[in-house]
Amino acid sequence: MIRPALRKSFSILLTGLLLGASVLAVAQNAPAPLHFVDHLMPEQSSARSPGVVVDHIVLHFCSAVTINPDHPYDIDRQVEIFQHGKASANYLIARDGTIYRLVPENRVAWHAGTGQLPWDPSIKSMNQKAIGIEMFAVGSPTDMKLFGMNAGQYGAFKARHPDWIGFSDAQYVALNQLIDEIRARHPAIAHDRFHIIGHEEWAGRARRTDPGELFDWTKIGLTRARTGN
Repeated sequence: MIRPALRKSFSILLTGLLLGASVLAVAQNAPAPLHFVDHLMPEQSSARSPGVVVDHIVLHFCSAVTINPDHPYDIDRQVEIFQHGKASANYLIARDGTIYRLVPENRVAWHAGTGQLPWDPSIKSMNQKAIGIEMFAVGSPTDMKLFGMNAGQYGAFKARHPDWIGFSDAQYVALNQLIDEIRARHPAIAHDRFHIIGHEEWAGRARRTDPGELFDWTKIGLTRARTGN
């Protein structure tokens, strides 16, 4: 017969072991911490106006594919392109999920330019209200035509580097985590398609096509179409 004191001790030990196993299982299934690399562009940003509430995230893609199709995703080259075009973003997500921090969130990145939201024409400036996220990617042939990539160039690039078309799984994982972190800092950003948008929706596809036809909105828990009010 097991004495009551021993039985109680055994019960406590077993509970502790089960709890420890549960915590370990959760930890093993948790995503890896985000990997940030600072590549700051202070001269390509401006101060956020007092009282402005950040309530949007704008998604973009970028590359140097038309300049160097065999090395389109070089961060230093991309920063040079931004500097030449007087553009920037708060973050840039590389193919392996590394996140380059270009402009701190307390500063305004120059990523959206002029535009208008069909569902809210009262918004006149997106940069002030938004965090801009670039991703290294090449879109569909239609997406890339606007950036000067013709059908022959696109076909040749796709034949040489089929895995460089569209977005990588690592990018979607990093993007999900980054959005969660940004929303924790800026709770006015609702997780819907009225507040998390593509550059093409703000600027219009005649001027910008990113994140484009190949971006899978369902992989960040949304849909391409907007529903609701």
